[in-house]
Amino acid sequence: MLKGREEECLNTLSYLRNRPAEDPTVQYEFRSLQAERLVEREAAKERYGYNDVNFRVSVLEYKRLLTTKSLLHRLLIGASAQALQQWTGINGKQRLVIPTDPSYYLLCPYRLQVSSWHSSN
Repeated sequence: MLKGREEECLNTLSYLRNRPAEDPTVQYEFRSLQAERLVEREAAKERYGYNDVNFRVSVLEYKRLLTTKSLLHRLLIGASAQALQQWTGINGKQRLVIPTDPSYYLLCPYRLQVSSWHSSN
C-alpha cells in the first residue's frame, strides 16, 4: 500500500480473511489502512517537510522518540515494566532459588549426574 498498490492490498486482505473483497469487514480494514497511511503521510509532511514516509522519516521518528522528554518518559516506563515482568512468577523463582536441600536434586531431570555428584561431595 505504501507503493501505491491498493488493489493488491485489497486482494491480499480478502485472501487472508477468506472473504470476498466487497465484504464489509474487509472494506473496513482496507479503509483503516488507507486512513493510517494518510495520517502518517500528513505527520511526515508537517514535522519533517517530506511528502511521504521513507527511511529518513523513520529515523527521524526514532530520534524524536529519544529526544522528546514526554516520549522518552513513556518509553522508559514501558521498558521498565517489561524488565520487571521478567522477574515475576516462575522466572524470578528459578533465578533466586539456591537449592540447599539434597532432595531438590532428586527432582532434577539430570538427577543421575547431579545425585552422583552430590553424593560424592
